[in-house]
Amino acid sequence: MTEFYEATEQITKTINNLDQKALEILLMRGQQMVAIAQGLVHVDTGTLQSDIKMIVTQSQGDFVSVRIVAGGTRINPKTGKVCDYAQAVEVKSPYLRPAFDFIDPLIRADLGAVVNEQR
Repeated sequence: MTEFYEATEQITKTINNLDQKALEILLMRGQQMVAIAQGLVHVDTGTLQSDIKMIVTQSQGDFVSVRIVAGGTRINPKTGKVCDYAQAVEVKSPYLRPAFDFIDPLIRADLGAVVNEQR
């Protein structure tokens, strides 16, 4: 029975280590995605550009969500209204999708390397 508990404890440590490293990767690559999207977005007043951000939330125990969002918090000086994510801007001059397409394979490679380290 002791071997079973030791194995279970080792598996739990490995999973926790993987979780922590995965979160570190997502946070690092998320910041890079924000910077890429900010560099790609069409700039009129700069409001949307400055409103591209990473939001990290924790819910349901240890579940962590990392999202990259655009708009929703800053006031557009031209309209006086909150700057929302503009699908028309994304269609005309994509910025979120290309940023994701660039970062996605890097995240996958980073996570793959972390998993291989644990083997």
